[in-house]
Amino acid sequence: MKVILCFRTLEKTGEFPRPKDFPSGREGHNLESLLKKIRKECFLERYVHIQIAKDDLLYLESDELLSFLSVLSKFGQAARYYHLDVVLGKQPETDAPDREWESLETAIAVKRPGLMDEIKENPASNKIHQEIAAEVVSRFERFARALARLFGIGGIGEEAGCYVGYVSKFLFLRDDSLGKNEYDPLGSSV
Repeated sequence: MKVILCFRTLEKTGEFPRPKDFPSGREGHNLESLLKKIRKECFLERYVHIQIAKDDLLYLESDELLSFLSVLSKFGQAARYYHLDVVLGKQPETDAPDREWESLETAIAVKRPGLMDEIKENPASNKIHQEIAAEVVSRFERFARALARLFGIGGIGEEAGCYVGYVSKFLFLRDDSLGKNEYDPLGSSV
């Protein structure tokens, strides 16, 4: 998301932003505020008249994604700072990282009655973890696809278009394949 904002700043001003132009520390990892800035600065009127851009923007504004990003932000911040705060004798600002992740998994499971039934009937089932993992990946892929489109057809600038190859795997994801793609350790689609 920071790269997208850098390209947008380059397009608007002719220069990349300076490090002081970005928040640092915990705030620098706040996915919700970064996304809010992207929605405001990159989803321009000339772009959102395209139906897929409208659809992407609706998803990027959805409660489903925003609550997901909130948990991921808290998880990322907790994973980075929780144990350091404990060691330093500070009161951690977030729950333990595993609790943040559990809240994400629980939110997914609660919205799927069939999965909740599986949890009740067979709590050790691999199906539970597989379905939750597929849902997490699906959300990431849809999120990445919406952001990747900014490089090619969005309004973040000509220079960004030169780097579309780096995000092209996400550009061509179809809705019916979300959460079902396999990736090699280097991040390429298999």
